[in-house]
Amino acid sequence: MGTKKKDKKHKRHHEQAEEAAQSWAQEEGAPETAPRVAPDSKPPVTAAQGVSSAQGVNPAGLAMRLNSVSLRLLRRLHQEDGESGMTGERLSALSVLVYGGPRTLGKLAEAEGVAPPTMTRLVAAMERIGLVERTRHESDGRSIVVRATPRGEEMLLNARRQRIGVLSRALATLPDEDAATLSSATEILEQLLEERLTHDS
Repeated sequence: MGTKKKDKKHKRHHEQAEEAAQSWAQEEGAPETAPRVAPDSKPPVTAAQGVSSAQGVNPAGLAMRLNSVSLRLLRRLHQEDGESGMTGERLSALSVLVYGGPRTLGKLAEAEGVAPPTMTRLVAAMERIGLVERTRHESDGRSIVVRATPRGEEMLLNARRQRIGVLSRALATLPDEDAATLSSATEILEQLLEERLTHDS
């Protein structure tokens, strides 16, 4: 590869990193006055960001790109949720109930990271259209247990199949080498989530 071609590729990588950083700033509400990075310079590394690897990959820059692309992918897949007539909140709560089993309103709210009153309203709306049902706890009459109905489980699985179908058709268009690279990267992300980003509840 010639020197000019290498320089052009190097410059493009910096431009992509800067675009990702700007996208992250807009999505996360970061100040618009954040300093821009010159094409031929590397972003400063603070103590909180850590030290770049031997290959020159900056952890903070990579984190911004991963955050940005994850949000964009989720937004695209959320469009499929709209086609199914389901909101992201309903699908998320249903997935907890279908894959994790029935649980009390309080535990469901905790799993979804929302306040109990918010979850109560969401469950009531889902109950009205037959996605979930509420019953009294067997040993604690004061607690309400929420479980997915057969209709709710069917709608969740249909929405999941729709999402996976859209994504798999896009992946099928990739060259074999890119698909293999993405598969390896997915394994790394799974390991990262399991070993470094999982916190005890």
